[in-house]
Amino acid sequence: MLALMDADGNIAWSGEYDEWGNQLNEEKPASPAPAVPAAGAAV
Repeated sequence: MLALMDADGNIAWSGEYDEWGNQLNEEKPASPAPAVPAAGAAV
């Protein structure tokens, strides 16, 4: 299993792969809207 965590230690993404690198499952827990606009976004 692989997982990416945000700055608060919450899992932002996780995935599980078999021995050949094929993805078995993927999970993206719901996250709140970002507090800071994305780079290049109209403000």
